[in-house]
Amino acid sequence: MDYGLPKAPPLLDFRAVETTAFQARRATVDDLPALLELWLAAGLPGEQLEPFLTEFQLVNDEHGALCAAVGLLIHEQDGLIHSEAIATEANAAACRAALWRRTQIVARNQGIARLWTPEDDPFWIANGFHLATSEEIAAMPTAMANPDAKWFLHRSIDPSKAKQIINEQLAIWEASRLQEREDFTRTIGSLRSVALLTAALIIGGAFLLAAYVFWRKPDILLKVLGR
Repeated sequence: MDYGLPKAPPLLDFRAVETTAFQARRATVDDLPALLELWLAAGLPGEQLEPFLTEFQLVNDEHGALCAAVGLLIHEQDGLIHSEAIATEANAAACRAALWRRTQIVARNQGIARLWTPEDDPFWIANGFHLATSEEIAAMPTAMANPDAKWFLHRSIDPSKAKQIINEQLAIWEASRLQEREDFTRTIGSLRSVALLTAALIIGGAFLLAAYVFWRKPDILLKVLGR
């Protein structure tokens, strides 16, 4: 299937993600021979996909053999998951799980809000993809759009609510900061009141003691005063 892909994107460099015995990572030039064989076995146009080698995410089995691959085309806030190829159905679930986890990491790092795919395997539906409506398809980037295809959509971030969420978090932070400031001011005021009360008690106690001594033994007080 021709996805109308634009020119090949720059290299992406993300750490590999391990899922059980399988390892998901970005494809390199060294993977091309094995990828061509995998694409051929899956009935995919290897010659058309070859220029986009470095946008593919791969899964190797416990022996290091290539067992799955999927492309991830990124255009601004949209990502296209395409050209899925699985070597054997025996490991399909584990391979897709590794690819999906890897794809989410790449999408998060690239700020992708919407993930699109024509892949209709139940795995993708079970992981949050839904059949896109005509209104949603109409909003696809022209670099990805194919109105004749059946598209599935996964929303990572709702752009219409992103600003509202940020504003709500800022409001909560500001209210918390003001509350902390009020609590601190109240604590300082309480400490000041306690300090003044303590000083008053000490001065009052000293005055009472002096008055008591002067009343009971005025000669002692006169000696202290040097008289």
